[in-house]
Amino acid sequence: MEQVMNELREATYQYTNVPDPIESAARRQRMLDGEIHGLMKKNSCQHHSICGGSPATISASGGTD
Repeated sequence: MEQVMNELREATYQYTNVPDPIESAARRQRMLDGEIHGLMKKNSCQHHSICGGSPATISASGGTD
């Protein structure tokens, strides 16, 4: 799961690292909004489960149980 989170962080960096400062700010804001709702953690848990990790249960708050 740690590896998946690291890969998501790297993808996030690449997604937000664009030359246009306005687009970069908009992308950072979208990523922050996703973090508020726990989307990165939820997606990493789902990815980990799909890719052969132990199945994770996602709670209503976006965390794992």
